[in-house]
Amino acid sequence: MKNGIPCAVVRDLAPLYAEGLVCGETKELIKEHLETCESCREQYEAISQEFLQERKREKQQAETEVDYMKRIRRYERSNLFLGAVASFLLGAFLPLILIGISTLLRGGIEAYQLARLQAAWHILFLKMFLWGLAVSGIYFVVNRIFRKPLSCKRR
Repeated sequence: MKNGIPCAVVRDLAPLYAEGLVCGETKELIKEHLETCESCREQYEAISQEFLQERKREKQQAETEVDYMKRIRRYERSNLFLGAVASFLLGAFLPLILIGISTLLRGGIEAYQLARLQAAWHILFLKMFLWGLAVSGIYFVVNRIFRKPLSCKRR
């Protein structure tokens, strides 16, 4: 017992003192005791080192979890982008497919149809673009309805 506080009490309070959870008179008493008692100071330093190592491990684990969440989000965004591109291309070529099927069913393309197509090719491309946008929009809506977004909890 040095400075009015027993070593057993200091050893019991050392983990709290290392974490900074004691205050006021208790903090001063423990500090004075550690300055004079070698065995308690050695135990306190061991506890402090253990506490610092635990903090480092927790910090590394948190960083690893954040990196993992970033990779998942990047993967989801790339899948969303690829799906949007694929649905746009499907929608864009849908008018051509419909024209091609109807032409094959009728036995070929007539001369007047070819002339109409040559005169109004820009309208066909506009239709292709609009169909692509429509199918992409449907893809995004369905994707947002059925897929729950990941929530990254911040500490």
